[in-house]
Amino acid sequence: MIEIIILFFLARKIGKEASSGGEKPFKWQAFAVLGWFTFEFMGYSLFLSGTGVVDPVSEGMGYLVMMLAFGLGAGYLGFLLVQKMLRKKISAEEGS
Repeated sequence: MIEIIILFFLARKIGKEASSGGEKPFKWQAFAVLGWFTFEFMGYSLFLSGTGVVDPVSEGMGYLVMMLAFGLGAGYLGFLLVQKMLRKKISAEEGS
Protein backbone atom coordinates (compact mmCIF):
# COMPACT_ATOMS: atom_id res chain seq x y z
CA MET A 1 0.00 0.00 0.00
CA ILE A 2 2.79 2.41 0.81
CA GLU A 3 4.31 1.96 -2.65
CA ILE A 4 1.08 3.21 -4.24
CA ILE A 5 1.21 6.38 -2.13
CA ILE A 6 4.89 6.90 -2.95
CA LEU A 7 4.25 6.24 -6.62
CA PHE A 8 1.39 8.77 -6.68
CA PHE A 9 3.65 11.55 -5.42
CA LEU A 10 6.54 10.54 -7.68
CA ALA A 11 4.28 10.45 -10.74
CA ARG A 12 2.97 13.89 -9.85
CA LYS A 13 6.55 15.13 -9.50
CA ILE A 14 7.64 13.75 -12.86
CA GLY A 15 4.51 15.20 -14.47
CA LYS A 16 5.42 18.69 -13.23
CA GLU A 17 8.98 18.23 -14.42
CA ALA A 18 7.79 17.08 -17.85
CA SER A 19 5.37 19.95 -18.31
CA SER A 20 7.98 22.51 -17.27
CA GLY A 21 10.31 20.99 -19.86
CA GLY A 22 7.72 21.18 -22.64
CA GLU A 23 6.82 17.48 -22.66
CA LYS A 24 3.43 15.81 -22.25
CA PRO A 25 3.09 15.02 -18.54
CA PHE A 26 0.73 12.03 -18.88
CA LYS A 27 3.16 10.19 -21.16
CA TRP A 28 5.99 10.50 -18.65
CA GLN A 29 3.74 9.67 -15.72
CA ALA A 30 2.67 6.49 -17.51
CA PHE A 31 6.31 5.64 -18.22
CA ALA A 32 7.14 6.20 -14.53
CA VAL A 33 4.33 3.92 -13.33
CA LEU A 34 5.23 1.26 -15.89
CA GLY A 35 8.92 1.50 -15.00
CA TRP A 36 8.12 1.27 -11.30
CA PHE A 37 5.99 -1.87 -11.57
CA THR A 38 8.33 -3.54 -14.06
CA PHE A 39 11.37 -3.04 -11.87
CA GLU A 40 9.42 -3.93 -8.73
CA PHE A 41 8.41 -7.26 -10.25
CA MET A 42 11.97 -7.85 -11.40
CA GLY A 43 13.17 -7.08 -7.86
CA TYR A 44 10.78 -9.62 -6.37
CA SER A 45 11.88 -12.20 -8.94
CA LEU A 46 15.58 -11.56 -8.33
CA PHE A 47 15.11 -11.83 -4.59
CA LEU A 48 13.22 -15.11 -4.83
CA SER A 49 15.66 -16.64 -7.29
CA GLY A 50 18.68 -15.37 -5.36
CA THR A 51 17.54 -16.75 -2.03
CA GLY A 52 15.94 -19.92 -3.36
CA VAL A 53 12.82 -19.30 -1.33
CA VAL A 54 9.63 -20.51 -3.00
CA ASP A 55 7.11 -19.15 -0.52
CA PRO A 56 8.45 -16.26 1.62
CA VAL A 57 5.32 -16.23 3.80
CA SER A 58 5.87 -19.79 5.01
CA GLU A 59 9.61 -19.15 5.53
CA GLY A 60 8.99 -16.42 8.06
CA MET A 61 8.26 -12.75 8.31
CA GLY A 62 11.90 -11.78 7.80
CA TYR A 63 11.97 -13.11 4.24
CA LEU A 64 8.72 -11.35 3.41
CA VAL A 65 9.93 -8.01 4.74
CA MET A 66 13.26 -8.34 2.90
CA MET A 67 11.45 -9.24 -0.33
CA LEU A 68 9.14 -6.25 -0.04
CA ALA A 69 12.06 -3.92 0.69
CA PHE A 70 13.99 -5.31 -2.26
CA GLY A 71 10.99 -4.83 -4.54
CA LEU A 72 10.40 -1.30 -3.28
CA GLY A 73 14.02 -0.36 -3.90
CA ALA A 74 13.96 -1.86 -7.37
CA GLY A 75 10.74 -0.01 -8.15
CA TYR A 76 12.32 3.28 -7.12
CA LEU A 77 15.28 2.45 -9.34
CA GLY A 78 12.86 2.06 -12.26
CA PHE A 79 11.41 5.49 -11.50
CA LEU A 80 14.88 7.03 -11.37
CA LEU A 81 15.69 5.53 -14.76
CA VAL A 82 12.59 7.12 -16.31
CA GLN A 83 13.38 10.44 -14.62
CA LYS A 84 16.90 10.34 -16.02
CA MET A 85 15.53 9.66 -19.51
CA LEU A 86 13.19 12.66 -19.18
CA ARG A 87 15.94 14.98 -18.00
CA LYS A 88 18.22 13.83 -20.80
CA LYS A 89 15.50 14.48 -23.38
CA ILE A 90 14.74 17.93 -21.98
CA SER A 91 18.41 18.93 -21.87
CA ALA A 92 18.91 17.66 -25.45
CA GLU A 93 15.98 19.76 -26.67
CA GLU A 94 17.28 22.85 -24.85
CA GLY A 95 20.71 22.37 -26.37
CA SER A 96 19.37 22.18 -29.91
